[in-house]
Amino acid sequence: MKLSKLILTLMFIMLLATSLTGKPIYGGFGGFSYSGMYNDYSSLNQYFTNAGLPAISNSLYFNEGGAGYGIINNIIIGGSSISSNTVSENNNITAYINAEGGFFELGYMFDIIQYIDVFPIIGFGSMNYKIVLRPELGDITFDSLLLTPARVSTLDKNSIAGHISGNIMFKLPFASEHAFVGLMLGGGYMIAPSFGNWKLEDGSIVRNGPEMPLGTPYGRVCIVFGGGN
Repeated sequence: MKLSKLILTLMFIMLLATSLTGKPIYGGFGGFSYSGMYNDYSSLNQYFTNAGLPAISNSLYFNEGGAGYGIINNIIIGGSSISSNTVSENNNITAYINAEGGFFELGYMFDIIQYIDVFPIIGFGSMNYKIVLRPELGDITFDSLLLTPARVSTLDKNSIAGHISGNIMFKLPFASEHAFVGLMLGGGYMIAPSFGNWKLEDGSIVRNGPEMPLGTPYGRVCIVFGGGN
């Protein structure tokens, strides 16, 4: 109920802003992105160091993603994904850690000057953390694999999530005056307040697992293609 009221309030503010600004903007754009998330893996590091794995530094970790939006009277409606990857390994095991969020998003576009747009965005969706543990076992025969198949463990946990960001887009017209290729730069903060249990691929619960960060700053660079007035 509170989330619905928040969305309606934001939509009202966007509509009010439309009436107070210049010419309305219509169109759309989308493309691929390279995002970086500043992950705090302090809790996970306690488990890693106890098992002889190197700790993961609190830093920006990167991965590919994507985004796509429509624009109706300056109001932006669409979605995007944000993710990061990192690895910790020793002589016995390699741990791959992936963080990924997917969001439905609303925003408002300000046409600052020709070919430059600025727009805040708020998004609601989900966050997923995945850990893949791969022991260094080397090659194996198929017969042996049938007897002892356990070689890789994959576990993940999910949460509802939200984010808010500020973005700027630089546009270069091509093909026609209404089409463009653009560079979108953005940064914001993501919150995932209620992670559930860690689970294996077969649905079994992994108890006493590490806690993931509540809040995560992030940034992204997008190459986009679009069109509009």
